[in-house]
Amino acid sequence: MRMLSLCLCTLYFAIPSYASSLESASLLSGYLPGQPQSFIFSLPPVTDLGSYNVELLLTSPTGVAGTDFYFDALATTPAANNYIFSSAENFFVSANVVPGNIHSLTLSDFSSAGVDVVTGANDEVASIVLRTSASFNGVLSLSLGVDTFQLDTPASTPTSVSEYASALAAAVAEVNSEVSPVPEPGTAGICIASTLLVGYRLRRSRTPQWH
Repeated sequence: MRMLSLCLCTLYFAIPSYASSLESASLLSGYLPGQPQSFIFSLPPVTDLGSYNVELLLTSPTGVAGTDFYFDALATTPAANNYIFSSAENFFVSANVVPGNIHSLTLSDFSSAGVDVVTGANDEVASIVLRTSASFNGVLSLSLGVDTFQLDTPASTPTSVSEYASALAAAVAEVNSEVSPVPEPGTAGICIASTLLVGYRLRRSRTPQWH
């Protein structure tokens, strides 16, 4: 019986929570094959921000970018709450397949008046939607396009915000990650049933049989 309890406890903590759309405060902790996954991308605190350009890159050693895994540009929208600027009128999003089996998502916007980005107040950029084919179950690599990352002041001559270096480092730390598939709830149920059966058989095998 002790063996069965141990197995069940181990399984309980190993099974992730399920939802048709996994959403976190920052990035994905996993994905369900064939299901849309969403996450919020945010910027760290900066001062006098007039425009931003952010590129996210998605790739995998298996599958085909744009078919088996891709960003859904049509479903990606400016953050509904705590958006960077007072208006998202100039918000722009595009997605493309680039060399290296990579799917790229570009987000940009600008404002004529500079704003100070404050965490929890106006730090959210977009709700990003990622999709995979139902048959794809590879590990996804998500990264920030550092060469195209821009945080500029509203000055007529492009000028980076004073906190650009630290903001870039924070964005890289937030984005760069590997995302693995999580089992379907039905699969988890089978695992639980199997564990129960194994525990039961172990208990039966150790119970003295009286004749």
